[in-house]
Amino acid sequence: FEDIKKMNLDGHTPWIFEISPSHGWLPLGFAKRELKFNFFGKNLNQPALKKIKDWLPQGIWADKPQDNQTKILVCFEALEHMARPEDLPQSAHKIGIDFDRIYLSTPKYCLGGGLPDWKTRRLGHLRNWTPNEFLDFANKSFKGYAWTYFDSHSMVIRGERQDTAERV
Repeated sequence: FEDIKKMNLDGHTPWIFEISPSHGWLPLGFAKRELKFNFFGKNLNQPALKKIKDWLPQGIWADKPQDNQTKILVCFEALEHMARPEDLPQSAHKIGIDFDRIYLSTPKYCLGGGLPDWKTRRLGHLRNWTPNEFLDFANKSFKGYAWTYFDSHSMVIRGERQDTAERV
């Protein structure tokens, strides 16, 4: 929120691509707080994605960014559900956008100590992540970004693209 707000104050309207936006809490929350942004999401749950599109104010949904927009990738609270973590960067790279910023989050370790009956109940979280594993994953998946780590029950990292000359 604070990063988008600052961009808006500087006269910029970013384009946000979210992998697995669930039921749209991020874009709907930004719209409710009157931030200026464009949004595009990819979700396995197509009925939920349609609702997000319908609920967003006119003009926010945009399949592609404009040339002058800051391009942002977001994937919050989905990595721990992926059987193949490499699906995250593959989905991001597949759309062919060179992102200026990346925001990722996942629960730290086993969120809340885990749930009872984990051996027989349906699993939601397929694995847990340590801070080092999470940052290593980001560095390997998205080369050329400087990462800032925000520590909490759910870890958040923000990647800022480095100068093109520095990218590998």
